[in-house]
Amino acid sequence: MYCGSTYRLQCHHLISQGYAKYVLRINPDTVDNLILLCISCHVGKGYEGTLDFHENYVPVVHPDIAWAYRMYPKMGRRAFAQVFDERRERMARGLTYHNPDFDEAFAQINCLVMSRHFQNGGDPFP
Repeated sequence: MYCGSTYRLQCHHLISQGYAKYVLRINPDTVDNLILLCISCHVGKGYEGTLDFHENYVPVVHPDIAWAYRMYPKMGRRAFAQVFDERRERMARGLTYHNPDFDEAFAQINCLVMSRHFQNGGDPFP
């Protein structure tokens, strides 16, 4: 959990699912590739995206998903289809599609999880 919240947790892939599956050809759902984030950090509080109700910047990992939720009433499923099409295009060009502001924190958390994994005989969450 990035912010410490335990409310409405979601799994986030450190190496994106699409990149892991289609470029690296590995399973993205391994313990060392997952982190729990509250929904606010993952896609934005109330799906409002990168702006809160006072128009202040609120960093989220996937602002594109936050955008799709905001656009859903107008565009329906096409909003999510557009996001995933853009993600495939970015991936094909070797670009990421998440907010890189979180990368350093995730790397530190991943190191902690892996060190616990090895200290506890392969169980990172004893």
